[in-house]
Amino acid sequence: MDKANNGDVESCLDLMRQYAQGSKEVFGDPSSARKWGNLALTHLQQRGTVSQISDQDFKRLKEDADNNQVESCVQLSIIYATGTKTMFTDMSLARKWMDKAVDLYSHPQLISEKSKDSVKEENVAIDYATLSVEQLKELAQKGDLNACMELAERYGQGVRGVFKDELEAKKWEKKARKRQPKQTKRQSEEKVDHFENAEPARSWQEICSRFFSNK
Repeated sequence: MDKANNGDVESCLDLMRQYAQGSKEVFGDPSSARKWGNLALTHLQQRGTVSQISDQDFKRLKEDADNNQVESCVQLSIIYATGTKTMFTDMSLARKWMDKAVDLYSHPQLISEKSKDSVKEENVAIDYATLSVEQLKELAQKGDLNACMELAERYGQGVRGVFKDELEAKKWEKKARKRQPKQTKRQSEEKVDHFENAEPARSWQEICSRFFSNK
């Protein structure tokens, strides 16, 4: 809790999920969940970091949140708290979507089937951009290359619920490299060299390696 109180947004969101769902450490408490969720939004607003999400991706995220995809509600809340290049911050809407996320976590029967099955069903294509950091780390620890790359991209750019952290980005980029087939390692290194000199990627699924040095 010290990290959460001292401005760590991810810690606040983890506590929000724990209190909303209940865990081994805490009993389910929606009121406390909202408190930690709103604290995360306050930290985000105070930092003044603006989301780089495109209008098209924002529209898609809004549609997913409307369809009760819980992590999309969290991400939408974050974007309203930070604002975008074309939209001012709106803390009223930010809290509204955070409250909806807490309600969905507290009543899992309301969560979209797509949201519930996104990690559990191995045969279903996963939209990594909609997963929480916690879900991505769980997949990454199990050897999921795409999860590692998504984490590296998020920390490299400071998007989708996390702030820019070059050390974390390099850590996950390194794990992604280790999980790539040996026969493609040379191709991967060539891609890194290419993206280091490329214009900033706009797609959520662009290869993240361009944000890091080849050291």
